[in-house]
Amino acid sequence: MSTKTQTISFVLHAEAQSKDDPRMHFRMVEYFGMLVNKYEMPVYQFVFYFGEGISKMKNVFVAGKTTYTYELISIQEFSYKEFINSDKPEELILAILSDFEDKSKEEIAEMIFSRAKIIINETNLMGKFVNQIEVLSKLRKLDGFIQHFTTNLMALDLKLEDTLTYKQGKAEGEKKNRDKMILSLYKNTKLSIHKIAQTADVPEQYVIDLIKESEKEETPSQKRTKKKR
Repeated sequence: MSTKTQTISFVLHAEAQSKDDPRMHFRMVEYFGMLVNKYEMPVYQFVFYFGEGISKMKNVFVAGKTTYTYELISIQEFSYKEFINSDKPEELILAILSDFEDKSKEEIAEMIFSRAKIIINETNLMGKFVNQIEVLSKLRKLDGFIQHFTTNLMALDLKLEDTLTYKQGKAEGEKKNRDKMILSLYKNTKLSIHKIAQTADVPEQYVIDLIKESEKEETPSQKRTKKKR
């Protein structure tokens, strides 16, 4: 860090938490000792809490005459107004983790969406922004937020295929079809477990576990006589 009069050297250590850790103050004082020993310069430490509500973690450690503390910052301590008018997507996105005050989650979603359309001009960057929103919204357990946000994608001319929700759904669909094929090969052919695994490009144990799970769900009348494999 540089000032007009001098250059100041220090170590900046930051941690991110989505859940409270009752031993966080012990962890941080341990990191402090390691960093001071390694770099031999001042160490400034911050923990950013992105979870629901305000963090209740201890940020002070006292042992005899020694007192240690680090900066604990809960994003929800900040009003959405601190982020909602930002020209930087990486700041705007923090609005989803902030204090909504008297606004509903739908209103916040609409404000974030509207602002994003103004400050993000490239489709690929918008896709990245939406993916990040989808991930961060889960930290606040905002049911319906992702759906609300993605229903407006057509207005952005953003391809649905670019979003994390679509990619996850596609992957789940592909897995479902693959599992169906594996079970069909097992029930309707004389292929060995080894050959089925090769055909589906999965480990043999995956095939074995899938068959066992499938047979648990079958009724006695549905179960076929097992072939020797």
